[in-house]
Amino acid sequence: MSNLAMIKLRTVRRIGARAALAAVVLVAALFVWVQAQQWITRWRAERLTADMHGIRLYQTTWPEAQGLMQKWGAWGHWEGKCTAEDCEYAIVVGDGLWGMRGDEEPSWLERILILPRGFGLFGGRLGGMQTTLTVHNGLIWRMSEKVFVDVPPELFSKDAGDIYYSLLINVQSRQQLNREIRGYRILGSMDQLAEHPYFVAGSPSGCTNCLAGQVTYSTRAPQWQIDELSDFNFACFTQFTSCRFLPDLYPPAEKWNLGWMFDYGRPRENLPPAAADCDIPVWALGRDFNSVSEVEALTADSVKNDGGSKPQWMEKVNVKVLSTLKGSRRMEGLTVDAFPFAGDTERLDYKVAEHMNVGERYLLFWQDERSDPPMPPGFGLERCGVEPDTAEVRAEMKKGMAMNDEYRDHWSY
Repeated sequence: MSNLAMIKLRTVRRIGARAALAAVVLVAALFVWVQAQQWITRWRAERLTADMHGIRLYQTTWPEAQGLMQKWGAWGHWEGKCTAEDCEYAIVVGDGLWGMRGDEEPSWLERILILPRGFGLFGGRLGGMQTTLTVHNGLIWRMSEKVFVDVPPELFSKDAGDIYYSLLINVQSRQQLNREIRGYRILGSMDQLAEHPYFVAGSPSGCTNCLAGQVTYSTRAPQWQIDELSDFNFACFTQFTSCRFLPDLYPPAEKWNLGWMFDYGRPRENLPPAAADCDIPVWALGRDFNSVSEVEALTADSVKNDGGSKPQWMEKVNVKVLSTLKGSRRMEGLTVDAFPFAGDTERLDYKVAEHMNVGERYLLFWQDERSDPPMPPGFGLERCGVEPDTAEVRAEMKKGMAMNDEYRDHWSY
């Protein structure tokens, strides 16, 4: 081989070696950059969670809230006014790829990394955390925490495909836990209150390419339980083995047996037996139903309910309304029909029917969801809607009613 050929070969090898070294350096730089993003997001989310755990509902003051706003000002924002009388404030932390920077367009580097599998090759996954707090009359009355992390496809799985999905958990406080209260949807069944009377949990039915859960706890819940329900596994932001299921991101799901709620229902064969009587504490009923009426049962009859796939007989009780103990609808002196819970024979967790005896007095717990409704034909009562009118029941009911603050939730975020 001539000297010229050898020189050319050495030059090609030198260029190739430099190119290979540059590629290695670039890959290493991208890896370090992605990992730095993940760890910064995790660190901020952990610090933010610690600050949220320092909040005491109805006790943390406006100056203390302002201290949080100043500390997190670079990640905080609000809509409308923000004063000691009323303020809804949100704090959002997340990596730049999460799209939480308003209308800012991603850079060319981010566009490359966000391609399917590309970001995950460097141990990255999109994620972040949003917290909100509401100040009213100089104190913090509400707060919520939402954590999100993407689950990239498994790199060497034949069945994984190229579609990302997300894990999303939303933990929020409300004064009442009964489904749709004051225009805001609450997921979960009131039957759960028999096991844990301070919170309910459930999954949305319309979450596309995601596994999502919502936990709603009473604003009067014990502080230890609020902190426990607001516990997240932020290692999901940084570990190379992706968290793939909601309990991986949300450890309380395992402790409180919530996994089935986040999987659209517990397997039917594993449903627990129903209690013969209502097993929800009366104080929880007083807290979560927005109307309570004192009535006397006058007459009772059975009528056929044709609703559902299997028609069944239900009890119809003609009652006289003696007083209104909770709620804005005044019906004292009126005689209307009441329909106690008729039981549920179509489910394996059979719920027994509830009854009212003629001549006895009862407290009816019901939900008046309309603002200016016409007079209803009667009380269509849910399970646990009938309680005997005794001094003990009234005392427990009043404990629950005292937990309501009458603040109308109107979240902007």
